[in-house]
Amino acid sequence: MLATAFILGLISSLHCVGMCGPLSWFAVGQPVSERERISRLTTYLVGKTTTYVLMGLLFGLIGNSMGVGKWQQQMAISVGILMLLYVLLSEKRFVALFGAARSMKGFQHVRARVLPYLPKHPFIKAFSIGLLNGFLPCGMIYMALFGALATGNLADSMTYMLLFGLGTMPLMSATTLLLSSASLLMRRSNALIPIFIAILGVWFILKGLGFGIPYLSPSNLELVVMQQPNCR
Repeated sequence: MLATAFILGLISSLHCVGMCGPLSWFAVGQPVSERERISRLTTYLVGKTTTYVLMGLLFGLIGNSMGVGKWQQQMAISVGILMLLYVLLSEKRFVALFGAARSMKGFQHVRARVLPYLPKHPFIKAFSIGLLNGFLPCGMIYMALFGALATGNLADSMTYMLLFGLGTMPLMSATTLLLSSASLLMRRSNALIPIFIAILGVWFILKGLGFGIPYLSPSNLELVVMQQPNCR
């Protein structure tokens, strides 16, 4: 299941080019050299991924308190259904289910208040903006968090969000560092996002149903064996 986190991050980066691209350009600022530009961007993305890992910690704690580990298959099916809903509904309607419009207004209000007080040092500022932008309400992040919750394990939940964050880095870096034509090409690839999300959604559902197909849909017994500490 953890492998899906990186894939989801890659898909998410296609989606985030239009929304998060300008935010990453703002974080990078006007560096004096190409090396510094890359360093600032990396710092920004590390800050953003740090927020994702902290979210994974929170959802892992929630999962432990709810005993989600006992219902991992049911959670996998639920995550798969959510992914298919994301495809069938528009993203605007999907995120509306979680009150994202109100969350976005709250995020923008907090962000506007916090930005003037960020440190002036370019790298500390880039990291701080990354931390802040990690809380940006987004349907893709919601799905990643549900995927983290479905792991039923605190460490796996944090690892899931770490891999998700790492998955967002390659294409986000490319659109920030390369020419605008590359950014336009990646924006046009948004048409592929529903296909990838639908495939992941079906995979989650198959995993939860436990048909006994190795790796694709392991049986209940195989899942129990894989969850044993000496089999990790």
